[in-house]
Amino acid sequence: LKITREQLIEMGILIGTDFFPGIKGIGQHKALDLIKKYGSLENIIKNNIKVGNIEIKLDKEIIEQIKDIFLYPDIKKNYPKIIWEKIKYEEVEELLIEQHNFSKQRVQNAIERLKKQNSSKTQVSLDSFFKEK
Repeated sequence: LKITREQLIEMGILIGTDFFPGIKGIGQHKALDLIKKYGSLENIIKNNIKVGNIEIKLDKEIIEQIKDIFLYPDIKKNYPKIIWEKIKYEEVEELLIEQHNFSKQRVQNAIERLKKQNSSKTQVSLDSFFKEK
């Protein structure tokens, strides 16, 4: 794309994110064109750019808050340790079929494929691709 991380975030603001609905009439191609042409969302707003007949107007404070969410995410560092156990196939069936109304046949077929996959050889390591001399 040949744009910066900040420009990518500004494209997201134009298109819409989980934190902002975006600008009606702007999709990914239009957003990229605008960002490449004007360099930043601030310049787009300064130049009174319109999409159709609608001028792009955004609250500068909201834009900065959204950008901060992406540029400086709140990262948790103390995640609980994940302990991998054997798959409890009966519990998976109960959850999917009884509690969430999944198709019994499809779930059972998927579980059979999973069982076959889990009973096959362990994961291939990189050195297995090379023959010893």
